[in-house]
Amino acid sequence: MVFCRKVFAEKHGIEKRANFYTLNRYALLIVDKEINKIRILLLMRVFMPGRTNKATLAERLQAVTSILQGQTSVKAAAKRLKVSHSTVENWLRAYRTAGVTGLEK
Repeated sequence: MVFCRKVFAEKHGIEKRANFYTLNRYALLIVDKEINKIRILLLMRVFMPGRTNKATLAERLQAVTSILQGQTSVKAAAKRLKVSHSTVENWLRAYRTAGVTGLEK
């Protein structure tokens, strides 16, 4: 047990003679930080599912042309592609300034 405490103390830059209580508190803080990182990643996955999907050039072009022709709204196109409306507005702006090349990444 003493060896484990010494190794833990060396790894995390704690003085080697720290008492057991201090080491336990520090270890719990490290575990809490890791758990919070996992929680944040899970929440991002739940509340921002569109972040993992990347719209292809054809999908972006189709969305932009249908909006410009008045067939669909920015909000509807964004919902269909699972992106934010500001992303679709950025695509529109890029298409208006540079054409199809503006939609390429």
